[in-house]
Amino acid sequence: MVKKFFTTSALAIALVASGGVGAAQAATPTVVPAGTNSLCSSSNWDVGVSQVARKYVKGNYRISGSPGTTLSIAVGTSSSVTGTVSVSATAEAGAIFAKASVTAGVSLAVGRTVTAQYTATATVPASGGYLELGAEGRSFAFVAKRYNNNCVLLEQHTGTGLGVTTTPYALTSWGGFK
Repeated sequence: MVKKFFTTSALAIALVASGGVGAAQAATPTVVPAGTNSLCSSSNWDVGVSQVARKYVKGNYRISGSPGTTLSIAVGTSSSVTGTVSVSATAEAGAIFAKASVTAGVSLAVGRTVTAQYTATATVPASGGYLELGAEGRSFAFVAKRYNNNCVLLEQHTGTGLGVTTTPYALTSWGGFK
């Protein structure tokens, strides 16, 4: 979408000339700040994403054993993996993850099921531990803004999120990734 920004006086003259507003309204127009992507509609969110970093996201498939036991996650094993987002409205969560996916360059979701693409094995050390199937993820910070039809800011939320990719990872509690 191409945006054109006009001077306040040029915008006021155009609005009055078109009959869109009276002279008093045109004297103090409310415009969207430069750099926003709002369509000036209360149903659209402008989302900015920053501080994207790779993270491991825990899954719900975990096996443990006594010291010396060999643990194994076989090809085809599935695990439910859940990320997070600190927002109050569910409608904006979709917009936040859509923008985070674009910024990170990888499809992110709040949660998904991942399936092991390889067999992961590990021998439990003397201290004990577990082998877990999770996924690669991305943590990020966001700012979400929503404007009304007059381009006046209605809501603004800031927070953090953790999105899940489709890439499965096996992790040992004692030594990292397998």
